[in-house]
Amino acid sequence: MLETHELRLQLKETRQQLVDALYENDAAKRVVARLLKERDQLRQHVETSAPIEMQVDTKDYLKIIAETAEVQRKAPPTLATQEELQQLSVLKTVTHLHTQKEPQSNFLALGSHLLSGGKDGSCFVITLEGEAVGSTKAHKKPVTSVQWLADDQFVSSSVDGTVKHFLIEETKSGHKIKAQTTYDFEPVRSVSVHPSKKLLGVVEAHQWTLMDLETRLMNIESPGLTFGQFHPDGLLFATGNDKGQILVWDIKKKELAATLEEHQSPVTQLNFNENGYLLVSTSKDQVVCWDLRKLQAVHKMDVESPVAVFDHSGKLFMVKKWISVHKLETATPITSLSIGQDCRSLFLGEQGRKLEILSIQ
Repeated sequence: MLETHELRLQLKETRQQLVDALYENDAAKRVVARLLKERDQLRQHVETSAPIEMQVDTKDYLKIIAETAEVQRKAPPTLATQEELQQLSVLKTVTHLHTQKEPQSNFLALGSHLLSGGKDGSCFVITLEGEAVGSTKAHKKPVTSVQWLADDQFVSSSVDGTVKHFLIEETKSGHKIKAQTTYDFEPVRSVSVHPSKKLLGVVEAHQWTLMDLETRLMNIESPGLTFGQFHPDGLLFATGNDKGQILVWDIKKKELAATLEEHQSPVTQLNFNENGYLLVSTSKDQVVCWDLRKLQAVHKMDVESPVAVFDHSGKLFMVKKWISVHKLETATPITSLSIGQDCRSLFLGEQGRKLEILSIQ
């Protein structure tokens, strides 16, 4: 009798936990559905010129976010096909990047040139053909991310507690990199550039900060953060944490919109596809692809130390294993990845001061 009573109590408690979880899941879905509806209304506003009420902050950052959400994004017709991707092969191998003591590219960013942020605290500017044309000792400790602001400007972050804004000047002897502004934080996990190129999202362990190049606009406290990335529409900011959770924030309302849970270890990277419907996240041994319309994981894969990024069509590319497209192996571990224009080239940062450039021949 006593055992039966205890089982009934456990069953009652389990049912209540299930009900609570279903309510939380339903509430999160409704929040994301509302955000997607607001985005569609903003897009319709451009087409019909119908007025939409909107509160604009004195710093106009809400206006910047709204204008970014109106931009339509489509895959270009020149995007490489899956058959063409089978022809990817090594075009050039660049050596002697960063220092022998810390021979590793932690982060790559592609623009008119390629940016490499290293474990040694340096940043390199590299042509798309593989020539290093400029470098600077940007930080005292490892670089955690680099992002382009314009063809001649970029930002970098580091565990030394700084985010720096750099200007690139082209000279006869190469590209001269000048530090414009230094922003002081606690150790910075990542910096993300808003799609408008006017705002930054800076992630520290205990909070993330929205700022422009002059002012910190707002702080959102959240413990254990590891990475952050803006949604392509600019309305959302996603952060990963050391519990393996992904937190999706509504920037306008300054509140948590959804929580995604699948990873069993700290989230190491986040990347949205171009239309913003999909998100790929990585941890030390897993890659998860999420459908944000359903708030569900639609694909999971066990991969050691993965680096993952979307191409413009929304197909998922992954180091060490690619889904239904192509597979390649490298002699040394890959630490960073960037996909070139129209997915016709691929840049792989590897341990041992190496950068491999792959191209469709």
